[in-house]
Amino acid sequence: MQWVKRHLDEINADGVHASIVKGEWMFDRKAVEIMDKLRGFGDTVVLQDLENEKLAAAMHECNQYKLLVMQKQEEISQLQQQIIAMQGKMMEIQPKYKLAEHTARELQQRNQQLGTELDALKEKNEGIIRELQVEKEKNDRLRNRSFWARLMNRVE
Repeated sequence: MQWVKRHLDEINADGVHASIVKGEWMFDRKAVEIMDKLRGFGDTVVLQDLENEKLAAAMHECNQYKLLVMQKQEEISQLQQQIIAMQGKMMEIQPKYKLAEHTARELQQRNQQLGTELDALKEKNEGIIRELQVEKEKNDRLRNRSFWARLMNRVE
């Protein structure tokens, strides 16, 4: 670490590349390159290529996720538009539904009223049929009277 302290001005010549954070030394990629040049090491190119490949793969994966997020956002947007359209249709249909519901109640009441009237007419019809039956029986008896009973206009 003494070596880093001695060469700190050279490492940070074009910006802050090496610093102490919470008692620990922090070096960025540029600081590592500068220190390797000062020491005479040449392996940074191989490490950089490997890091660049990893970075490229990570960037590609990140882009794939971004595309997936955009697709999902588009799907969500389309679903929201469909929901809005359906809500609009419901708003249009709701008054018609209420009118139909009201009409159905009125028709049901009218149907009950007609049912009551029909029952009354059936009873009246049955009464008339009974009266006709009684009159027919009376006519049959009058027609079937004897000659003398008809002559005297007697009812048997």
